[in-house]
Amino acid sequence: MDISLQKADIQMGAFHNMLITGNFCAIHYDFTTKGKTSKVMEFVRFTDYGSETNPDTRVVEGWGSTKDDSYYGLINFQGKEEREEQEKQNKFNLDYQIPTTDNLTEKYNITYPTKYLDENADDIFQILLKGFDEWNEGASNYIQWVNEYFAENATSSSLDERVRNMDQYKSEINERFQKEKITKLYFDNVLIRENWAALHYRFRTENLKSTNKTVGDRMEFYKFQEIEGNLKIVANWIQ
Repeated sequence: MDISLQKADIQMGAFHNMLITGNFCAIHYDFTTKGKTSKVMEFVRFTDYGSETNPDTRVVEGWGSTKDDSYYGLINFQGKEEREEQEKQNKFNLDYQIPTTDNLTEKYNITYPTKYLDENADDIFQILLKGFDEWNEGASNYIQWVNEYFAENATSSSLDERVRNMDQYKSEINERFQKEKITKLYFDNVLIRENWAALHYRFRTENLKSTNKTVGDRMEFYKFQEIEGNLKIVANWIQ
């Protein structure tokens, strides 16, 4: 192995958010490697460990969202079995067929479902689920969803960390749909706590010129606020 954490000079920075629901945790924090700082999202699964007299909790699985130089270095930690499992997952997502049903809960599976305890959690979940579905119906459908559920002064922070207003966000959505078709497939997690939600989901991208297909996963944070009696998204962050 020709890489180490020391050589990568990895430093964890300030937390922007930490959302805990059930035995899952979603975090959004600063991440510095080789003097370059980026914002990173991760999902972590915990489990009870030890005995009743000596209880403990430990991480059993984690998912990271870095896609900079550190990402391509860290994949060198994968062994043969891990790489084979990654290829198996990629093939599954390339071939994945979304169920044909009008029931959105059945249409978009959640691999690791959690129970929601907060009063507005189900309403938040339905808003996000509808947005997931409208994206797959095309740019005009998705933008209509944005107009309905985002506050007028809401902001959206993009993959390259730019903060966009709603006009900029909708303009970029139109441009993206003209270049590629991105199909949102299913969720790994939908964590909701108070007025926050964190998503981890799988998607498939098809280049409209070459028809080449790739797969990936994405993480997002949403902040909600009640405005004039209606739940509205006031900010989101996409990684």
